[in-house]
Amino acid sequence: MQDISKKIIQVIEDQQLKPKPRWQFLLKNYFLWSLTVITIILGALATGVVLFELTHSQYLDLAPNFGLAKRLILATPFFWLILLILFIAISYYNVRHTQKGYRYHTYWIVIFSILFSIFLGAIFYVSGGGEKLEDFFYQKIPIYRQIVHRQVRVWQSPEQGRLIGWIISQPEIDSFLLKDFNLNTWMVITESPLPSKLPYNARIIVTGERLGHQEFLAKEIMPLFKIEHKLNCMKGNNCLMRN
Repeated sequence: MQDISKKIIQVIEDQQLKPKPRWQFLLKNYFLWSLTVITIILGALATGVVLFELTHSQYLDLAPNFGLAKRLILATPFFWLILLILFIAISYYNVRHTQKGYRYHTYWIVIFSILFSIFLGAIFYVSGGGEKLEDFFYQKIPIYRQIVHRQVRVWQSPEQGRLIGWIISQPEIDSFLLKDFNLNTWMVITESPLPSKLPYNARIIVTGERLGHQEFLAKEIMPLFKIEHKLNCMKGNNCLMRN
């Protein structure tokens, strides 16, 4: 035992090891807890967008013949769920590496992170933050825009009277150009005047009838997501135009 103690002392002297000051441990501890709080908040933001997409997507209602697998693919906001899982994993790692993190059971760390993210995410969603964050990502982050296009374009079928995309021209009285999520450009024609609230670059759903190669007669136009306080319908709920 004495030999071991002597060897340890000798190693300390040879390598000139010194104990770290207490403030360094405290700083690391505070840093990890701060990161934990930040990642939980980020998880809450992702949860808010998940709730928004699950409750406001309109295209599934217009495709009643879709099977369960296709509906799950369309309805699941994979991008935001992956972010949520990532933030929860980072929170768990941070808590585990705090000064007393070893005392907390893995189960309780994960459960607390999930519940707190859901609680804050629900508040964020109710306040309208989920909608704004999703739209910000769509407008500013190309890779997210591509993910949305690939997921939602499964719904599109011009032959069956369904188009989905975004407006790429300033709407005229009864027509506008639309680029679908397969990156094809369509001339969309309406039988009645378009509403003034049909904005440029808006993501919309168009149902109607295909007229020609790249022409489409719109009978109903609605936003991709139900956004009651921003895009109200002229005739009916959650649509922009209905003939």
